[in-house]
Amino acid sequence: MKIKNKYKLSICVITMNRREQLIEALTSCLLCKMPKDTQFVIVDNGSTDNTENDVKNLLNKCEYDYIYQKSPINLGVGGGRNLCYNLSTADYLYFLDDDAIISPQSYQSFFDSNIKFLDRNPQVATITTKIIDKFWPKARIPLFARSKQIEGRACIFMYFGGSHFIRRSAFQKRENLYDDIKYGFEELAPSLYAMDIGFYNVYDEKNSILHCPKINKWEKGSEELYNLQVLSCTTPYFIKKEIYPTCFFPLIYLAYKLRCMKYLKKSSYKKTKYANINITQKFKVQISTIFDMLFQFGFSIF
Repeated sequence: MKIKNKYKLSICVITMNRREQLIEALTSCLLCKMPKDTQFVIVDNGSTDNTENDVKNLLNKCEYDYIYQKSPINLGVGGGRNLCYNLSTADYLYFLDDDAIISPQSYQSFFDSNIKFLDRNPQVATITTKIIDKFWPKARIPLFARSKQIEGRACIFMYFGGSHFIRRSAFQKRENLYDDIKYGFEELAPSLYAMDIGFYNVYDEKNSILHCPKINKWEKGSEELYNLQVLSCTTPYFIKKEIYPTCFFPLIYLAYKLRCMKYLKKSSYKKTKYANINITQKFKVQISTIFDMLFQFGFSIF
């Protein structure tokens, strides 16, 4: 392990038993133009497939410092990212899924352009890059602001976990970057927190990654897709119920019921009533922030 006191950028990846894909992900990063003061932070959620040896062999050959932290238990996505965040000392952190690669056409500009953008715009907390999924050959579409842009980049409601930059100073007052959510919508609370204290989440249309999962989670009629639909209805509802002002609860519940009616079977809809989310870093979004978001993003904020 090579360590320095301070870095400009930390490239962070959470992994578990995806040795070959992780090597491809890290190799795609190494092919990019990056600052010299870059480190890699790898959090291994208990892999049993020789991931550690292969990753260390790769990173020992490069000029960048790295930390490889292996957890005896699976910390989940949120817990793994929190560990990355706490291990890093960089100004900016970039998180990439371990089953994704940076698109070759973005090698020269991916890190360089986004770091320069963050340097010029201290009010930006996060940047989401374009994410193109192997089984869904088009970019994921975030919720765009109606009029708010920064240097031509659209502001968005919530950043995407698969490929995003984080400004450390925007979240320094949070105990952890994420709450204890194992999978799904971990990014919602930090996105809301950033906007509530005057920062912005923006979208990078020009740079992209390719997400290449082994399982097609979006196949029509599949159990995986249906589980994602359940998740997309329940998790945001419980998060917003915890951190939105109580006067907005009727609208949150109405939006929740509408989503359930649209996407879920009646049997699953009943089960969602017993679901819950452990939000440990409770804060209340200001009413003025809610109205600002409502103007920019519409009813979907509920």
